[in-house]
Amino acid sequence: MMLSVTLLALFSLLLYASALDNEFIWDGKETFLDDPSIRDFSYLPSFFSGAVTKDIAKEGSGFGYLNYYRPLVRVMHLLEYQVFSKNPQGYHAVSVVLNILVVTFSFLLVNAITSNRLLALVATLLFAAHPSHPEAVSWAYSDSYLLFSVFSLASLFWFWRQHYMLSLLAFACALLSQESAVLLPMVLVLMRWLLQDAKQLRDYRNIVPFLILVVVFLVVRTLAVGATPSSRPAPRCSFSPMQPSPCTTIALACLMC
Repeated sequence: MMLSVTLLALFSLLLYASALDNEFIWDGKETFLDDPSIRDFSYLPSFFSGAVTKDIAKEGSGFGYLNYYRPLVRVMHLLEYQVFSKNPQGYHAVSVVLNILVVTFSFLLVNAITSNRLLALVATLLFAAHPSHPEAVSWAYSDSYLLFSVFSLASLFWFWRQHYMLSLLAFACALLSQESAVLLPMVLVLMRWLLQDAKQLRDYRNIVPFLILVVVFLVVRTLAVGATPSSRPAPRCSFSPMQPSPCTTIALACLMC
């Protein structure tokens, strides 16, 4: 197991080592160089309350925010800035490490589902080399996709292993990293329906807390930043990375069976 994880980590590092030399581009400059809130820990509570946008506006900084509710991403940026300041190499190194964690949890999940280490290794190698990943890993601004994927895959893995509290905690972190995590309970339902036995299929009680957490998140998000996804037009050259779903490796494994 450790040999497979080490191989996957080295393979992922080899694929994206060149990203460490990248500079900030497009939205990355605005996010890491122009955002005053990641320079001061006094803004930390406002990341969760959604008040940071109003606070910055009052200071007249001219910095604009997309109206997302991703407090864990903002906390990560705050910590990164304390360590790396305006050095882009540090932020890219964090993205590379997050991608290694994504690949690792992908392997652990597929191995847990299939009980076939070789199959899990091959499927995860294909996932790690997916041609749409470089946009998510090499562009520092898209770190929310990586953070969301780490927590989502961890949640799926721990749910499969029946560590439900750990799974629920990871799911909460995924929700606070990116809104796409609201779909994860549906993935849990599909996992039960497609991959587990009839006795487990009839028992959906362990999925109910995830649905409740989605409702709570949507209410908190609406109160914090409003119901609309954006409070201003999309910035120039802004686009969403084509990060494959955390379920991609599961699909690959099923196709290879």
